[in-house]
Amino acid sequence: MPTSTSRLSYPDCESFLNIALEDEKGARLPFPREGQANQFRVRLNYFRTLVRNDNAKVHPEKDHPMHGRCEYDVLQFTVVPDSDGEWWVYARINQINEAEVERLSDVEGQ
Repeated sequence: MPTSTSRLSYPDCESFLNIALEDEKGARLPFPREGQANQFRVRLNYFRTLVRNDNAKVHPEKDHPMHGRCEYDVLQFTVVPDSDGEWWVYARINQINEAEVERLSDVEGQ
């Protein structure tokens, strides 16, 4: 069966992503098998694509900050096993500690 192109087919993905955005680091969800976790990760990425496509239509101006983008773009999805045999889908917010960033001009010779 092909993947649905309707955003209404992904309420679980939308809910999970919204919860992840509410936390400063993200969220995770358990699955009993690796295949189920990987399938959910695929669905998360496809849902994000659908949101981007919708935003490109809603904001047709290419210079608009949301044209072809979505609020979920800050999330990175990974599948991680644990010692109990469960598989977790993580949605981590891409962020860095700016205090740890070193400018190369500060550390390399001129």
